[in-house]
Amino acid sequence: MDNSPMGNYKDKSGSYKVKKFLYGVMIFTWVPWLFLVFSGREIESMFSQILIGLGGIAPTSVTLYLLLEYHSKSFSRDFFNRLLSLNFARFMEAVWILFPVFASVLSIAISIGFLGGLWEQLNPGITISQLIPFAIFVLLFGPLPEELGWRGYLLDGLAEKWNPFYASLIIGVVWGIWHLPLFFIEGYPLTEYAASSTLLIVYFGSLIPKSIIMTYIYFKTDRSILTAVLFHFLVNFMGMYLNLSPSTEVIQFIIFVLGSLLIMRDKRLFFQKIQGS
Repeated sequence: MDNSPMGNYKDKSGSYKVKKFLYGVMIFTWVPWLFLVFSGREIESMFSQILIGLGGIAPTSVTLYLLLEYHSKSFSRDFFNRLLSLNFARFMEAVWILFPVFASVLSIAISIGFLGGLWEQLNPGITISQLIPFAIFVLLFGPLPEELGWRGYLLDGLAEKWNPFYASLIIGVVWGIWHLPLFFIEGYPLTEYAASSTLLIVYFGSLIPKSIIMTYIYFKTDRSILTAVLFHFLVNFMGMYLNLSPSTEVIQFIIFVLGSLLIMRDKRLFFQKIQGS
C-alpha cells in the first residue's frame, strides 16, 4: 500500500504538462487583461467584464484542454472525482479550511483591542438578502476556475520534480504574477493596493503562506480539489465581505505566516519528494 501524500498519482499517458499549462494560462489570461490595461476601457462595461472573465477562467480552460489532449480517460475521471471529494482523515484538516475565517476575525480583534481599530471593519458592505448571490459570485469568479488549475493540475505536476514545499512556493509566485495586470485595470478593486507599497507587500506576500496551507490541506485530504476551492473561497469571501483596514490586513498577513510555519512542522509532507514521481 502506498502511504505517500499523493499515492499512485502518475498517469500512464505521460507526465503533467507543466510548461504547457503555465504558458497557456499566462497567454490566455494576460492577453485580454493587458488589452484592458492599455485600452483604458471602463471596468463597468460589459465588454470589459467579459474580458476579465475570460482571463479568470484560463486556469480551468487550459487544464481541461490538457486533460482532453494529453491524458487518459481514467486520469480525467480521477480529476473530476477529486473535484467533488471531501476526504478528511482527521478533524484538523477540516479546521484548517476555516483558517481564513479565523485569521480575519483574530486580526480584527487585535486591531480593535490593541491598535484602536474601528468597529466598522465588522460591518459588511452587503445585506443579508444579498448574502447568497454574493457568495455564489465570489465562488464562481476566482476560487472555482482558479483552483481547478492551480491545485487541481499544477500542484501535482510540480510535485513530480519538487517536494511540496518548493511546489507551494512556485505556485505562490506564479499566482502573484498571474494577477499583476489586474492592478493596472482602471476601476478594478486591486488598483487600491497599487497605491500603497505596504498593501502590495501584504497582498503578494500572503500568497506564499496561503499556498503552503492549501498544499497541506490538499494532500491531507487525498488531493481533494474541492478543499482548495473552499479555502480559496473563504479567503476571498472574508476579504470582500469585511472592511479590513490596512493595519488589520498586515496583522492578518502575519497570522497567515504563523499558520503556515505551524503546519510546516509536518516535515514528511513538505520536505520529502513525493513517492513515484
